[in-house]
Amino acid sequence: MKTFNRNDGFTLIEMLITVVIISVGILGVAAMQTLGVRYTQNSYMLSIATQQAQDMAERIRSNPAEMVDTTSGGYYNNISGSFSGTKPDCITATCTSEQRAQVDHAEWSGTNSTLFGDTGSVSRINNSFQITINWNDIESSGTAAKSFTLNFLP
Repeated sequence: MKTFNRNDGFTLIEMLITVVIISVGILGVAAMQTLGVRYTQNSYMLSIATQQAQDMAERIRSNPAEMVDTTSGGYYNNISGSFSGTKPDCITATCTSEQRAQVDHAEWSGTNSTLFGDTGSVSRINNSFQITINWNDIESSGTAAKSFTLNFLP
């Protein structure tokens, strides 16, 4: 006949303490994973906003006639929201510098609409341009308005 010794195995209390410790550790890892996904999304949106602002800056630089128009400020002055009207066809026909600027606005705002929801704006301040992109980021308390602004001198 076998006699049982207190050192033969784990007690129920030891097992419960182990389960509690492991559960707390797993909850901590899950919380870190949630924060990691949120911060990755925020970084992604900032990267896309930066690329979109650079895209419009390059579009403006590639159309010098509208960029340097100081009498009316050029088409690139005070662009905001989505393009209204019919986008000119500059692929099969020759376009003026203003029509090329309209194509730039239509394509840029279309991409912004897909990514952010019609939130890009361009304004001219003296000889420089200010390109701003706004979006909503996911925060712990809900959503927060974020923006990226690129100032450049052509």
